Amino acid sequence: MLAAIPALAVALFLVIEGGLVFTLGLFVLGAVCMHELYGMYDRVHPVRLAGFIALAGLLLAALYGNQFQVLLVAVAALPVLFGLAIVQRQPSVMGMGVTLLGIYWIGFALAHAVLLRGLPHGSAIVLDVLVGVFLGDTAAYLAGRMFGRRPLAPHISPNKTVEGLVAGMVFALFGVWIAGRYEDWLPGTHALVLGLGVALLAPLGDLFESFIKRQAATKDSGGLFGPHGGALVTGPVGQPVDRRGGVHDQRAALGELDHPARRIEVRRTRQRRVELAERIVRHRRQLDDRV
Repeated sequence: MLAAIPALAVALFLVIEGGLVFTLGLFVLGAVCMHELYGMYDRVHPVRLAGFIALAGLLLAALYGNQFQVLLVAVAALPVLFGLAIVQRQPSVMGMGVTLLGIYWIGFALAHAVLLRGLPHGSAIVLDVLVGVFLGDTAAYLAGRMFGRRPLAPHISPNKTVEGLVAGMVFALFGVWIAGRYEDWLPGTHALVLGLGVALLAPLGDLFESFIKRQAATKDSGGLFGPHGGALVTGPVGQPVDRRGGVHDQRAALGELDHPARRIEVRRTRQRRVELAERIVRHRRQLDDRV
């Protein structure tokens, strides 16, 4: 939690400044996030340069253009990606796919933040979203740690709980609504709609990132925030993390957690493997008898 305080201070400064300063700050954040994502999937050889070029293009299009220019950059990113991929030592379709994942997941999210900041009252809108994400994050962590009993998605992130999800959504919703009470231009119903969007999309983004890390068989995307992990943990999608026991070891990333649902899944998997082996042995014996 303490590691998030400097990050929040920097985020507040960037949002208030806006313009090119805000965009450059998002480029640094996006580049770190992409570096971590491509590092997790380094074995498929993602085209890092194409990702960074597309990120810069998306942010500049959002700053100096509009949604149409952002879409043009996103479309142009594909031939640029292919051109850079074929000159690599080990080009691969999987590497191009991971590269596009970083462009569209991270790049689009940050370009959208630039577009939001450019709206009338844009700084307040971005700050309202950050307030909702921070409060939802904190509530999800505390509720999951103190009251969490029912796993939310054991196959994706075994330590996330339904109780943490509900608490995070409630605090995110009312956090944005309360922030909107101090803004005369934002009606209460509009603040609730904005808060509902944050409450729904933040945990969804969290599960998506957990799925990405689980597929890569890694615990954290990086070490930028020390024991809290990398930039993707607090990055463009705003993930509430409701872990019920602090920092896990590498076995946690591979799914070998001391969790009831996970233990049941492991036992069932082992039982299926034993049954399959027994059927193979019986089949071989039948073939031997026929011979």
